[in-house]
Amino acid sequence: MKKFTPILIALPILLLVILGFIFLKKPNKPVSVEDQESAGARLVINQLDQDKRPFTILSQHSTGKLLSLYLENTSYIEGATVDLEYLSGDLLKGAKSTLESPIADPFAKAFLLGSCSAGGKCSFDKDLISGSLKLKLKIRDESDIHVLKSDYFFVDGETTTTDGRLTYTPVGNPIGEILLNTIGLPEKPEGKVELYPIAITSTGSETIKGEVEIRKTGITKVLLYTTSGYQKLDANIGEDTVTIKLNHTPRKETVKIIRDDLKGAEESHTFYILGPIVLLSE
Repeated sequence: MKKFTPILIALPILLLVILGFIFLKKPNKPVSVEDQESAGARLVINQLDQDKRPFTILSQHSTGKLLSLYLENTSYIEGATVDLEYLSGDLLKGAKSTLESPIADPFAKAFLLGSCSAGGKCSFDKDLISGSLKLKLKIRDESDIHVLKSDYFFVDGETTTTDGRLTYTPVGNPIGEILLNTIGLPEKPEGKVELYPIAITSTGSETIKGEVEIRKTGITKVLLYTTSGYQKLDANIGEDTVTIKLNHTPRKETVKIIRDDLKGAEESHTFYILGPIVLLSE
């Protein structure tokens, strides 16, 4: 019996080694933004380096039933939450979503401007005025949660941003236009970016016409991002005001979206984008 004793001792040790190897090799489940926040991670608001910010666009659907989100340059993001709010008349409405890694680049998601019952009957919001977008981002190799905030406006005549810095006056009767802060940029321009990048989105390919007045000192150049990259934009640059005449055809990005109002049907959606327009001080 004694000669079996070393074998009996070795078997449990070998089993422990094998189990330890299996658990060490098993990949850890990615920590979500919610888990990271619950664990006490610090929230840092609008401080993320421009290079790591996603270029962010919102666009209406031609039916007026959806608001689509478009994110580009997502390689640094390992998780995110999206908090979307908007005013429908006097009522504040909204939607939330969690994005898990890996996040597609580009990424697109459609939000219902209304609600649908379990039976599939939907009602849609009218008299859309303005809204806010908040992204909470888990950034690779960073322990903080970065919070990026942006405002957007459904254009129906002269439109002024909440901070009073910018007024957009469209020519004619704009249909489906949104004025917004894009949070990030599709490419980094040469020079120091001032204020925030802006864009106008539309539901069609028609030329976007109007005038943009921006109240900001120290601006020396204005750029417009196009399919060919950044182009210098003609602008009247004063001491504390920049005036831009717009008469431009928007570029387009086409992606797949899921329509909750059509029971999860997939379709192609085109973002028609003028911008971003970028202000530089040097």
